[in-house]
Amino acid sequence: MTQASASPDMHPVPRGAGHTRLRLVDAACDMAAREGFRGLSVRVLCKSVGIRESSFYSHFESKAELVATLVEQAGSGSAQRVLREAAAESSTIEGFALRLTTALVEHWADASQRSMRLILEHEAGRSAEFRGQLNRGITAFVDELAILLGRFEDEGQVHLPAGAWPSAWALIAPLAALRGCYLGLGASQADLEFARTLAQQHAELWIRSHGRHAAQGTSSAGAGTASVGSMT
Repeated sequence: MTQASASPDMHPVPRGAGHTRLRLVDAACDMAAREGFRGLSVRVLCKSVGIRESSFYSHFESKAELVATLVEQAGSGSAQRVLREAAAESSTIEGFALRLTTALVEHWADASQRSMRLILEHEAGRSAEFRGQLNRGITAFVDELAILLGRFEDEGQVHLPAGAWPSAWALIAPLAALRGCYLGLGASQADLEFARTLAQQHAELWIRSHGRHAAQGTSSAGAGTASVGSMT
């Protein structure tokens, strides 16, 4: 029986490659926190992980791919995965808003996420192109959230008087501020717990102002106005 030959454009992946790749990403995160993306050295990185430099290319095609992985892992790409998981696990707007805010805070509270946030902010301050890339990622996240809120509105579960996009910002922007205040690299356990509490309170407030009860309240107010008008 003949053995299928590997595609010439595929790198051979040794046993334990997934573990080694994770170690490379973790080590790169630590190095980037100290040196920035420009200071990443494949040679030094491989030495710190204990592999040959040539083995690096069994896991990444280039340093640029490694950097892209770090950005995707800590940037809006990972937040969009949290968003999609929350949507898949929720059938009501109340469940979705609470699940999303809680999951995002837990995601951002992870030590690697807090470390990478500093790196991204540092790189964004140095490069207008990189800053634009991050901004486009944030916009894509809000666009996707707005689409989901629009679907809930079509089902009569949510009231979006200002439109889906501004309502999406109203849900997510306070969480971003919370991340900046309480989920930094030096955050204490008390900070993390306070962030979780604030996120839940914010979600509950957003639900009260946008949920089905708000929609019903608007309808009742409209009916009341019509009744008063008919009496005059």
